[in-house]
Amino acid sequence: MKSLESQQIDKPSAWLQEKAQNAAKMSGVGPDTVARILQKTKAQTEANSEEHQDNMRVLDEKMTELRAKYDLNPFKDTGLPAASDTVAVQPKAIIPIQKGIKRKVTIQAGKPEGPRAKKAKFQKTQPSKEGVFQRAKEDAEKRAEIQRRQLENGDAEKQAKSQEAQQKKDDAHKRVVQNMQKRVEKVRDMRRQEEDLKDESISAAFAESSTAGPSRGRAATTTANQPDDMDVTPSNSLFVLEDNMDKHPLRARLPGWYTIISMKSPIMEAISKKRPPELTSLESLKVCVKQCEDAKSPVQLEKLYDVLRDHVHKAEIQLVVNRHLIRKANMLSPDYGLPQIFKKGADLPCDLKADAWQLYNRWWKSDLNQELLRGIVPNKTENRTSDRLDDTYRKKFFTDAKHYGNGDLVLGQWWPTQLCAVRDGAHGSAQGGIYGEKEHGAYSIVLSGGSGYQDVDNGDVIDYSGTPGKNSTPTENTVHLLKSSVLGNQVRVIRSAQLSKKNKYRPELGLRYDGLYQATSYTQTDQETAMYKFRLERCGGQDPIRFQGKAKRPTIYEIKEYEKLKDKGVW
Repeated sequence: MKSLESQQIDKPSAWLQEKAQNAAKMSGVGPDTVARILQKTKAQTEANSEEHQDNMRVLDEKMTELRAKYDLNPFKDTGLPAASDTVAVQPKAIIPIQKGIKRKVTIQAGKPEGPRAKKAKFQKTQPSKEGVFQRAKEDAEKRAEIQRRQLENGDAEKQAKSQEAQQKKDDAHKRVVQNMQKRVEKVRDMRRQEEDLKDESISAAFAESSTAGPSRGRAATTTANQPDDMDVTPSNSLFVLEDNMDKHPLRARLPGWYTIISMKSPIMEAISKKRPPELTSLESLKVCVKQCEDAKSPVQLEKLYDVLRDHVHKAEIQLVVNRHLIRKANMLSPDYGLPQIFKKGADLPCDLKADAWQLYNRWWKSDLNQELLRGIVPNKTENRTSDRLDDTYRKKFFTDAKHYGNGDLVLGQWWPTQLCAVRDGAHGSAQGGIYGEKEHGAYSIVLSGGSGYQDVDNGDVIDYSGTPGKNSTPTENTVHLLKSSVLGNQVRVIRSAQLSKKNKYRPELGLRYDGLYQATSYTQTDQETAMYKFRLERCGGQDPIRFQGKAKRPTIYEIKEYEKLKDKGVW
């Protein structure tokens, strides 16, 4: 073991030798001298003499002097600090090495620290757990405060936007109400102007229907006080003045089922080859329209008009068609089909225009069933016939009677039963004579006569009786007409074959739509039953009532079909 230690001292490390040599050069001492000094130092160390300790002090003083003059930090490349300028040398007792015991190596100043020393030093600089928790708590409170302020700012912005949107809605509602009031005032002004122009003779108001319409003056009868709780403001979506509107407007586009059919499809080519009789009938209708346009003689025109009426009425009742036939004949085309009859500028009778437009609308919707009772499910019982609407048909071709004006109805449109009128949106009740709503008044009425009602029908002016109530309280239907007398809205009037046969405006069978009327006044005839009689006047600008002549409805084809159903026991 001793020989091993001696070998380690004889061979110092390379860096120590290099630094020693550099120090020797600076001090002016040669290599040989340094070697002798090292050898002597070795011997002194082994001897543990006092001379060795004195030499170490002298060496330390010399090294201190050299460090002050030169940069002699051997650890500068490793990033460690230089040793202190003054090194306190404390001699230690040299313990002889005993056999079998290893020398304990101590860490000298200036040498690199171990990982454990670094870790201990680092741990001393770390804050305590309480400080960490306190700082985390403060950070969380700051973040919560920032979020709270952001939410407050966001809520304020949302509230401001909500208030702004509500203000816009309120302003829009005010504008709608103002416009409605202006329209009501306009109607009242028109009534006052027409009242000033009425004829001196009151009998003129009961004249037969004419194209110019009846006199609009109010009757000279005493009018009962109108209820104070009635709202005069009509619905914006329902209040319609149709005097200046196109009576028979053309739809903006062709239906999808019509345009999707290709003229070159196999079905269309087969129709072209076979030329079925239905296609021939449709082509004949179009040829007749062209002949009416080219005819010059009035006598010839009247004959052609009758032929054209037959074509249109047959197509409405008797002609069985499908989509491909209608597409093949271009019946919905504005330039070649039915629109040629009712388009603007067409010089044809008004009844022809109306019937062609009715057929055009039905075909446009693809409602190609020509039967009178289409959409009706008959149910005959022992006591009475109880029919109902077909739900499938209603979903496919839905119509609603809750509207003012004509809608898709045409003057003279005819139905075999009142339920059929409900099917097409002309009336809203299968049995009641008055249909309406509390806020909007009456939409439509059916004139059917009956005992106990003293109705007077003079065509353009009708004295119509309400229904009897109880305890001086009017019925719901009567209230609807009272409301209409305040609103001045248009009411559809349908005449029934149940009217007295003495009434020349009575249809021969079924029910017929005769246009728009207004409730201009009313009189209470019985206080106990709250019976009222209303004066209904026909609105101006409408075509004549179709109760006579070639324009009469029902047509001969409708009457024939009605009789067939009667023979079958349908009614």
